[in-house]
Amino acid sequence: MSEPIAESNTEQGDKAIGLLREKVRELEERCKKYDNIIEMSPICTKIIGLDRKLHFMSRAGHQALIDPCILKERFQSLSSQYAK
Repeated sequence: MSEPIAESNTEQGDKAIGLLREKVRELEERCKKYDNIIEMSPICTKIIGLDRKLHFMSRAGHQALIDPCILKERFQSLSSQYAK
């Protein structure tokens, strides 16, 4: 009986590269999904780096800085929801 022919190194490398590309695409999609969730949050969400600098602030945070009345309304709305 003849033994199966082993795949060449280039074929193995091509498969590995294909799998890595697929995993990278999956991670990019997940990151986009979570970025959108954070961005569309109704409350101010901030990401602070280890250097203690602001790296990201959600749209709600920007709106609150522009119009403090928005922040007050949202706070009162959330407070009443959590008080129940």
